[in-house]
Amino acid sequence: MRLGGAVTAATPTPRNLFHWFHDQIYNYNLFIPEDDTYIDNDDELIDPPTILKHQKYATWLYVLLLVVSLYILFFIAMVKPQSRTIVVSKITPSIFKELYLQHAETLSCPCSIITMSYKSFISNAITFHPVCSSFFVSQQWIKALYLTDASTYGASDFRTTASSQFQLLASLCSISQDATLQNQIDLDNNEFVSIYLLSEDKIRSEVDATIKLSRNSISTQINSFLSYIKITTRANYLISALNTNAVVGVVGDGVNYVINRFQTFADNETADASGMNTITTCGSTNLIKSAGFYTLPNNKPDIPKYFFTLIDYNAIVTIDGFFAGCTPFEGLLPSTLNCLYDIKCLMLLFDYFPILNQMHSNWTDSVLSSKQENISLNNYLLDLFIEEWSTEMNYSIYFDRCACSFCTYTTTDQTNVLYAMALLISLYGGLIIVFRLIAPFLINIAWKLKHCSKNITVNSEYNATHIRKFAQKTKQLNLFKDHGDRTEAVIMQQKIITRVYLILLTGSLLVLLLFTSLSTQTTSITISNPSLIVYKDLQMLYSNTLNCPCSTMAIPYRTFIKLSPIFHQVCSSDIISESLIAIMTSISTQVISIDWLNQAGSQFQLLSDLCQMANKTIDNAINNFIIQFFVTSNVLNENEFDTQLNVTLNQFIQSTNIYFSLVVNTIRLLMQVDQPYMGVKGSVQMIDTNLIIDTIINETNGQQPIKLKFSLTGTRDINTTSVNCICATNSHCQSPIAIYNVDMKSDESYNFNIAYVVPGFIQGCFAIDSLLLSTLECFYSNSDCLSIIKSHIKSAYIQTTVYPSSFDIRPLIYNPKLNRFTPNTSIEMIVKDMMIEKWNTSISYKSYYEFCAPNYCTYSFTIRAKNTIGVMITLLSMIGGLTVSLRLITPQLVKFVFRLFKLKIKRQHQSNTHSSVHVNWFHQLRTMIQQLARFLYITAINLNIFPLRSFGSRIDRISAKHLGQWATRLYIILLIIGVGILTVYSVIQPETMMKTFNKPSFSLYNDLQRNYGNNLECPCSLIASTYDNYVTIQSRLHQICSSTFISNEWRNNLTMNLISNLSIYDLKDYRRFLSAHLQYLTGLCELVNKSVNTSIHQLLSSLFITTKLQTEIVFHTRINSLIEQSKSNAPKIFSRLFDLVRSINHGNRIVSTYGTNFDYIAPFNEIDDYFAYTYDMIYDNNCSCTLYQNCTSQANFIKINSSEMFLIKGLKIGCTPSESFHASTLECFYDSLCINSIEQYMNSINSSSSLSTSTISRFSINTTINELIDKLFIEEWIISINYSLYFQKCLPLFCSYTYIQQFNLLYAIAFVLGIQSGLTIILKWICPQIVRILAKIYHYRKRRVNTVQPFRTIEITTIEPMNTIIHNRTFHLESTSTNVISQYVFFILI
Repeated sequence: MRLGGAVTAATPTPRNLFHWFHDQIYNYNLFIPEDDTYIDNDDELIDPPTILKHQKYATWLYVLLLVVSLYILFFIAMVKPQSRTIVVSKITPSIFKELYLQHAETLSCPCSIITMSYKSFISNAITFHPVCSSFFVSQQWIKALYLTDASTYGASDFRTTASSQFQLLASLCSISQDATLQNQIDLDNNEFVSIYLLSEDKIRSEVDATIKLSRNSISTQINSFLSYIKITTRANYLISALNTNAVVGVVGDGVNYVINRFQTFADNETADASGMNTITTCGSTNLIKSAGFYTLPNNKPDIPKYFFTLIDYNAIVTIDGFFAGCTPFEGLLPSTLNCLYDIKCLMLLFDYFPILNQMHSNWTDSVLSSKQENISLNNYLLDLFIEEWSTEMNYSIYFDRCACSFCTYTTTDQTNVLYAMALLISLYGGLIIVFRLIAPFLINIAWKLKHCSKNITVNSEYNATHIRKFAQKTKQLNLFKDHGDRTEAVIMQQKIITRVYLILLTGSLLVLLLFTSLSTQTTSITISNPSLIVYKDLQMLYSNTLNCPCSTMAIPYRTFIKLSPIFHQVCSSDIISESLIAIMTSISTQVISIDWLNQAGSQFQLLSDLCQMANKTIDNAINNFIIQFFVTSNVLNENEFDTQLNVTLNQFIQSTNIYFSLVVNTIRLLMQVDQPYMGVKGSVQMIDTNLIIDTIINETNGQQPIKLKFSLTGTRDINTTSVNCICATNSHCQSPIAIYNVDMKSDESYNFNIAYVVPGFIQGCFAIDSLLLSTLECFYSNSDCLSIIKSHIKSAYIQTTVYPSSFDIRPLIYNPKLNRFTPNTSIEMIVKDMMIEKWNTSISYKSYYEFCAPNYCTYSFTIRAKNTIGVMITLLSMIGGLTVSLRLITPQLVKFVFRLFKLKIKRQHQSNTHSSVHVNWFHQLRTMIQQLARFLYITAINLNIFPLRSFGSRIDRISAKHLGQWATRLYIILLIIGVGILTVYSVIQPETMMKTFNKPSFSLYNDLQRNYGNNLECPCSLIASTYDNYVTIQSRLHQICSSTFISNEWRNNLTMNLISNLSIYDLKDYRRFLSAHLQYLTGLCELVNKSVNTSIHQLLSSLFITTKLQTEIVFHTRINSLIEQSKSNAPKIFSRLFDLVRSINHGNRIVSTYGTNFDYIAPFNEIDDYFAYTYDMIYDNNCSCTLYQNCTSQANFIKINSSEMFLIKGLKIGCTPSESFHASTLECFYDSLCINSIEQYMNSINSSSSLSTSTISRFSINTTINELIDKLFIEEWIISINYSLYFQKCLPLFCSYTYIQQFNLLYAIAFVLGIQSGLTIILKWICPQIVRILAKIYHYRKRRVNTVQPFRTIEITTIEPMNTIIHNRTFHLESTSTNVISQYVFFILI
């Protein structure tokens, strides 16, 4: 720099920059007094250098406090990890896929519609094995294979079983296809529950799993039916009319005859050392041999068994892929049907089935065209003949049906700059106010402490002096000084304003302090990812308000339930071991068929089969159950969880037991009604007491073919062995059973006596009855029975076996603490409970909680709204706004009061002087407006809201005042523009408003629903509940099921006068069948009632899932739809079971002892051995019982020794009592004359009323029983749906509706006020800087264009301490051009 000449710029160096920076910091002053600040006479005088020094110290302290505070806050905000929940709207499949790939763990996309039918997005295409649609299952093919003398060819000959096996194949195909297609329909109608939007892979896996389960379920159901049918057929040794498992032989001399029954058996080439396996009979196991065409053996009088053995025939040709067994069904199961793929094999049949030659068919086209896989029919049945089940899924339809409107996912930011900046901005305003107050105060305190004399004694007088000084200073305090007007009146007014200001400020702060510190509020606390321990602690403390939403609402039962049922110990005992069953099968007493030793083997085998069937049934039921979902929106506490699970498990157990009982009872009913012909296990040859001789004279050649007919029998007396109860008329026949000692007399007759009556064992009508009526008490350790029967078994075993092996039967152990079945519990009761001793259920609440996995828990409680820190933060955040508002409002308020006071005084003065002046109100109003405008103009021109510090410490007051005025104008203009734009935006912007009603009552909800319709939404607090909470269903059966006609008492009274041996009556006399039909009617009503109740129970125990409260119309629609589906499905299982039993029995050609489907005829022969063959019965329209099971004729009463007949309206007789009753109607039961005629012919004293024709019924009088069975006898379903109970179960915590509001004044005001504070801070910082920059630009351009340099020569004065001369020079420089700058700034603003 050069004095007296031009100022030259020094070369910038690091040292110069450091000095410059040091000077800037050293001279920085934020506490320069405002323009209107002056020193009162009462103020304590301090010299200017000291004041300047204090201001700088305060500035440094202020900056230090502010920087440190901001740094600490910023550091805390940056270091603290922040979890953010991101909401993404307008979800498309591509967006969801991207979100799922990136945020699969935390992604949550709630569906608007959580249930949809499978058929809406799934399509199934099912292909069955080609044989099920081939010519080989047609009735034409079956008829072509039908031979009237089929029973004459032998058990292994294909001519014997061909027609029956293809008929069975057709039935199995039909039932499998019907069951599969019905299962597909049920699956399509089932609801797929999707609370959240799922990925395509997950949807596909769930759909595939559901379809697989559904297929396995229906397959297991049908195959379990078939297994039980096989079990009962073998256990009861039901005899086939085809002579495949037993043959009837007649031995006689033309006058006296003995009828023997022979078991079909085969010699074993490999027998063990015990000699037990030298032969195998159909009474002990199923015999299998390749089917073919065999030559009949030469008749040898001494070896009659060659006729029915399965291994000593000479095969002409075998049929590839077909087998013969003890029954046609047993032979069909291992068959592979290979012959149907080979035209050459098919052509072999033409030589043996003549009708095939009469058929004009293209056999080449009939051959199965699919790939021959050499798979047995039994394996095809496991999958119900399904070759392919293809599933097509349309994910886009599922996506659209889900209607997901938004997705959320959580991300954790370790460094969140936005959060840190937001925190700093929110606290910056309060911090600068507090620190600007604290910094000068602390500096003044420090200065006083430094200069205070250390020897001053602090006493009461000293304290009083300071108090007086404080009071004096408070009295003279003036916070609203005006440098331009210092009159005494103005100063007094300013002091009053100050006092009012301080009173309002203090009062406001005290009110806020009291309000914030004393107010209470219900606080909701959120705990993120709570552990189970934390949840249990919260549950104990805040059970009433705790709410923990599950992240996974639908949880499979398998994740937290384990079912390990413990079966009755008999199912793992020696009693049903293969070795003991083999021993019991090998020993027999030829003379007495009712000997316990003859029956024990079959009963043990049946018990073993029941254990296995129960095990399979339970496994299937458990597998179906555990893949179902337990749906909860919130975590259930452990007590609620256990209660709900126990109810669900009890319902599951009950339904499983009912289903198992239905299978057992259905087959028992059909056996009781049809009375099938049964063999006796044990000896290969046994005298048959069921058949009697009926001789037919053949007038052509004088020969006497022997016709046999059945004599209906029952249980026998253990002493006389004579029949003591006829099973056909009494289904409850039973008798004790014993072990006998048999001695042969000299005349080769037998003498027998009871050796031991076996306790607990009962003789019933059938093997299944005998078993179920018995108990296991004999096999328990506390009984002597076991040792006794073991001795008898050992004795018989030694007598019948060459090399007997040792065996043992370990006793059953009864422990009252472990066993719920006592030793004397009937096996029927054990079977009713599916042989289960204990279900052994394990429920893991911990696993449930882990899968529920609540992301957070919230609980609420009432506390103080603010703690000490909260109160301080609240006051800190509001003190800035209060001071600004009160500094603006208080002066105007006080001045307004002064004006009112002056006006009042003026009016009093005018009234006292009685001046009468005409007031021109218009002129006065104009004057007031002009004055107001002038006042506003002057105020706007002189208004300056920016203090001196806003423009730095190196500017004089006058220049700072002018710059502050321009900055104020710029601030006001920008603020008005900003607020105006925001106001317009908030006004024109439509707003989506939500109105919420907490815990609405049912009546309030109905009112809201009427007013707002579909816009109303009420989220359910409980999203899943069982239907029985609000739906009741009852069924009204056909009136026949509640009439006296199904009572045992009425039936017994009606039939009590019949001859006990019903075979006395003519074969076409209805008296033979009436009791069977009535028993069947009673049994059907009982089974139907149980089946219907089971269906209702299953429906009502299933879950109705809704995340939102359904409207009453939608609710009723969904419920009614589901009920209609259940109503249509209810008869399916029942009908399917009946169809299977009827089809298998008919295919096996099971003979009825009523003699209604097959006749035994022994042809005349010159030798003494006559082997009876069977011939089918023919009914109306030449209907054969071999080809059709439903052949019938009209039922009639036939008078004894007379041809007179009485036709019975609506009732039929046919191949079996059950089939003929299916074709019958109930017409007679509506006709009192018909009923009276029945009672008359039955010699009954009953007097019964007919069914009412006036009762409303959907069935006509001539509806067949078969049609009634198909409809489960149901007249109507009585359904009650209670919407209010559903509302209570849904229990919405709130209801809300949304609407669009185009203009909301309150919202606009709140929005503008909220934004205004941010605008104010920004503009207050920006506007002074803009004005300073414009001023500097103006000066820079001024110096560039001005050639005159008035300040080149500067007089250097003495530099005082604190560099005051420098400030004065700078002020002078800037103040000289203030007016020009003002004009320049004004020009730019315009």
